Amino acid sequence: MQAAGSKSGQIGFVLLTGLSLIEIKEALKSCPVKLEDFDALVCNSGSEMYYPWRDLIIDEDYKAHIEYRWPGENVKSTVMRLAKIEDGVENDFMQLINQCSSRCYSYSIKLGAKSRNIDDLRQRLRMRGLRCNLVYTHAASRLNVIPLFASRDQALRYLSVRWGIELSKIIVFVGERGDTDFESLLGGLHKTVILIDSVEYGSEMLVHSEDTYKKNDTTSQDCTNIVRAKGFEAHEISKVLGNFRIM
Repeated sequence: MQAAGSKSGQIGFVLLTGLSLIEIKEALKSCPVKLEDFDALVCNSGSEMYYPWRDLIIDEDYKAHIEYRWPGENVKSTVMRLAKIEDGVENDFMQLINQCSSRCYSYSIKLGAKSRNIDDLRQRLRMRGLRCNLVYTHAASRLNVIPLFASRDQALRYLSVRWGIELSKIIVFVGERGDTDFESLLGGLHKTVILIDSVEYGSEMLVHSEDTYKKNDTTSQDCTNIVRAKGFEAHEISKVLGNFRIM
C-alpha cells in the first residue's frame, strides 16, 4: 500500500484469502494494515465477499452468483469420509464449526495425516452427484469446501465487472507457493507479482494426481504478466510495478 504513494486514492486494495472473516479481523490486529484499508475482503477461498466501507455486510449479489448447484448440507459429512485415505485415523479430519458458513465448510487436518489430492477427491464427490470446489489451505492443514463457481479468481472477475475495471489493470500479489488454488491466480489477463521467500509452506502438493497436468503445463513461467519481487519494502515493490508501467 505504501508503494502506491500519491496514487493510493486511485487504487483499490482487495484481500483474497482462505481465512474466515473472524480470522481476518484477528490477524490484522497484529499488523500495521487496518481492515478499513481494504476496499473488499474475499474470504473462505472465494466463497464470501465483504466491503469494509459498507459495515462488512456480505455481498448478496455475489452470494447468489456462486450458489448454482451448491449441494450444501449434503456434502458436509461426505467430504470427511472421502477425504481420508483408507487406513486413516478417525480424528484425522475434524470440522471447524466456528470457521464454517452457509457457503463454506472448513475441516482441520491433523498434522501428519494423509489426505486425498484435489483431483481424486473431486472425482469421488462427482461420482456421488456432488459438485463443488475444494481448496486445501493453511499449509495443507485445512480443507475448504465451497460452491463450484466460487473461487478467488472468480471473485476478481466479479469485482472487475462490478467496478468497471479491466482485468489487465489488476495486479495480484502471491507467494512462491500457496493454497491449492494457487495456479488459478498465476494465469489470466491480470498481472501477477510473486513475492520471493514470503511463504515457507504451501498446499500445492495436494492439487493433482500423478497422471494429470502440472503447473508448468498450464502457466508459462516466462509470461510477461508475471514478475518476481525479491523484497517487501515499498521501494522494491515500486520497482517491480514499474515493469507493468503502473508506478
